[in-house]
Amino acid sequence: MTITSEQQIAIDFYANNLQYVESFGLMNLDREERLLYRKGKKLLESALSLKEVKTSGHTKWTIEEYHYLAGAYFNHGRNQRECLNYFRKFSDRHTDKSVMIAVYSCAALDKKVKEISGLKDYADGLLNALNEIEPGRFVGTRK
Repeated sequence: MTITSEQQIAIDFYANNLQYVESFGLMNLDREERLLYRKGKKLLESALSLKEVKTSGHTKWTIEEYHYLAGAYFNHGRNQRECLNYFRKFSDRHTDKSVMIAVYSCAALDKKVKEISGLKDYADGLLNALNEIEPGRFVGTRK
């Protein structure tokens, strides 16, 4: 990705004024400065997300995200849409499909759910988070 001089100015303005805006708010800037600040922020965020995708190929889940998803499962069961809405209050780093597959994974690991099968892989962090809430209820399927 090539950055133009105009884009570099916006990124520099954002970086130089980040502390000021966090302390005093965006309304203390002139309209043109607010636009420049937002443009720099957007450019920097998109550049960082592109780098993350290129380096790993996927976004790794954090321990906190596993715990939050486990909480979503305990609050909403297998209702993937409700779990997704609950999870979105905490994180937007994963696609909707990724979160919904993780909810399905919770159900596949749940000994109380008999009608789900076929999911052989799961995240150890998710299994651990579920078992922290209710020990022994969730069992891995790997041999």
